[in-house]
Amino acid sequence: MSNKSIIDYYLLLKTHCEKPMMTLTSNNYSPTFELSGIRIYYGKIQEKPDGTLVCSHTFPEKIKVENNFCSDFYLLFQSILDELEEYIWLVDLECFNLQYLNENDFDTVESYLDSIRVDNIAYLSNSPGFLKQFAPLVKDDWNQLWGFKKTLLNVRTLINCYPITDISQNIPPEIDIIFNNYDGAYWELFTKDKSLIEMAKKSLYSKFTKVVPVRIVDTSLIKSFSI
Repeated sequence: MSNKSIIDYYLLLKTHCEKPMMTLTSNNYSPTFELSGIRIYYGKIQEKPDGTLVCSHTFPEKIKVENNFCSDFYLLFQSILDELEEYIWLVDLECFNLQYLNENDFDTVESYLDSIRVDNIAYLSNSPGFLKQFAPLVKDDWNQLWGFKKTLLNVRTLINCYPITDISQNIPPEIDIIFNNYDGAYWELFTKDKSLIEMAKKSLYSKFTKVVPVRIVDTSLIKSFSI
């Protein structure tokens, strides 16, 4: 995906105001619930006799060049991005890599992101196609993206517990999908929709990946990185 197509999308967004989306309230969450999940190791992968994995955590240079040096996140999950077209997204202020954009494009993108900033903690967007267009810029290190199918009614509470610092506790029931990166070592996908898991396994670059099932209660702790 070229920078031009990304910028065209941003310019389109600037001509439309974000829809009224949410009422800020303070509600308590229900107990933890289970989401289906996978952990994806990628790059040059070797498996030791004891079953542990050693991998480079990046795709071969040829693939990166062919894809305009887009994020590993995009390469791993591009097969499901169309299915996430209408989702609302809550992401960290440090979620995206903007340094590859030229000065003019950078200003345009930064202006749009500033318009969806909430409480200087996160970006919140209900613009159709948001994740697909921003996926090439997603940082592949200490990152967590939340997706929601329905309009949010308790944004304040969600913002107050983003990002999850212990992902096995207090999972907001509104969440339909979580992308989680642990220290650049791997990406995890947790979702209520098991069909997305199966689609993600069939990635275009699956021969460079090792996919293992993971329960959300067994995942690693996530550091709070922008609050």
